[in-house]
Amino acid sequence: MNKQLKGNTYDRAANLALLKLYQFNPPYLNLSIVTSILIKALLALPDSDFTLCLCLLNESILADPIISVIVTGQQHLEMGKFEEFWTEVNTLPQWKSAIKDCTGFREGIRKFMSEILMATYQIIDIHRLEKYLNLDKKTLADYAKTQGWIMQGNNFIQISDGKEILNPSSAPSAPKTVTSTQEVLTYDQLTRIVGQSNEVC
Repeated sequence: MNKQLKGNTYDRAANLALLKLYQFNPPYLNLSIVTSILIKALLALPDSDFTLCLCLLNESILADPIISVIVTGQQHLEMGKFEEFWTEVNTLPQWKSAIKDCTGFREGIRKFMSEILMATYQIIDIHRLEKYLNLDKKTLADYAKTQGWIMQGNNFIQISDGKEILNPSSAPSAPKTVTSTQEVLTYDQLTRIVGQSNEVC
């Protein structure tokens, strides 16, 4: 789990398998690991990984203060309540504890937000965008350059050219082929994973 948090890696299958093992073996439960798995699943939005993880958690786990604020944060993101999300991340000690070891958390969340905003707006007020992405004016200007966004005067910024919505002919003529791989883990292997995770934490 530390490798996933510190590096730019993510293993959904292994994480879900670990939560499943916790589900059937409560004595092995490690809330720190569960928290880390949920944080990585949050960064996988808009994929349904977070919801899949929640299905494997019981009410007592969901009632944990840190787990609870992460779930609320996910709800904010899904509903587009980006300002509320950042307010909680920046002020609640539970969030500070949850993301302290996760490299690139804020950047990953902004990537998801940017995708949603580009699908929603073509041109947006800069001050509103600052609040949505939790960036000051200068940092937003630098971020906009990396995204290829174009300034429109002093108060607005073009974040989408509208081609995805207005010009269907720009879509690829043939669908992309996606290759999926699946690794099967035995119960003994999962038990060793849990044991190693407990040693790390």
